[in-house]
Amino acid sequence: MDKRKLNGGHSTISKKSFDRRKRISVSDNNSFDEFFESMKDNMRFFYESTYKGFLDNHIRHGDSYVYFHYFNNEVVYIGKGTKERVFNYTSRTSKEHSILIRDGNIDEVIVANNLTSEIAFLIEFSLIKELNPKYNVNG
Repeated sequence: MDKRKLNGGHSTISKKSFDRRKRISVSDNNSFDEFFESMKDNMRFFYESTYKGFLDNHIRHGDSYVYFHYFNNEVVYIGKGTKERVFNYTSRTSKEHSILIRDGNIDEVIVANNLTSEIAFLIEFSLIKELNPKYNVNG
C-alpha cells in the first residue's frame, strides 16, 4: 500500500527539520530540577577529574607541607610534615610547646603543600633562619 494515499497524497517525509528528542516541560518543576541537578553532577565530576589530572601532572609533587604555629599572633614554630604532623604534640622538643598544642592554644597555618620532602626542608630551613621562631631547636 502506498503510504502517500493515507497522507492526502503528500510525502511522509517531513520537509521541516523537526527535533524529535524528548523535551522537558518547564511547567514540570520536578523534571526541570532533576535535569539541572544531573547536569551539575556531571559537570562537577568532569571538572574534578580534569582538575585533579591537571594538578597531578603539573603542580602536585609530593605529600609534604610546611606549616607555622602561631601563639598570640606570633610565629612560635615552623615545621615540615606529612599527614597529621601539624597537630601532633607528643614528639615536640619543648614541653611548653607541646602543652600549648595539646590545650588548643596554637593556631596552625599550612603555608605550602604538595611538596617533596627535600623542597619542604629547604623552605622550612629558610623560614627558620629568617624568622627565628621561639620553639624551633635553633630558635
